[in-house]
Amino acid sequence: MNKALMEQLELEKRKREILKEAQNNKKQKEDAAEKISSSKVENRYVYEDSLDQESSRKFAWEYELERYRRDKLKDRFYLIGMVCGILALILTLYFNASEWLLWF
Repeated sequence: MNKALMEQLELEKRKREILKEAQNNKKQKEDAAEKISSSKVENRYVYEDSLDQESSRKFAWEYELERYRRDKLKDRFYLIGMVCGILALILTLYFNASEWLLWF
């Protein structure tokens, strides 16, 4: 139980760090875009294409964040399924107990 709690806290800490890095990267991209737009370049389409390519690529932290969210949803799904299964077993035992007692 303690290990699972520590892992959850570590994931939350990593999530906060990733979000901070994302904000910093976004600011850096905006600054770079402003510098490019302010400078007079003969062939500005080359720079626009490179910016489009950068924005379409995903960084490692984005993949890790997606995987973390997917795993969290999957864990919730398993927990809900487990609770429903146990509840169904208990209700089945409760409502069919009279039939089983007739067999003995």
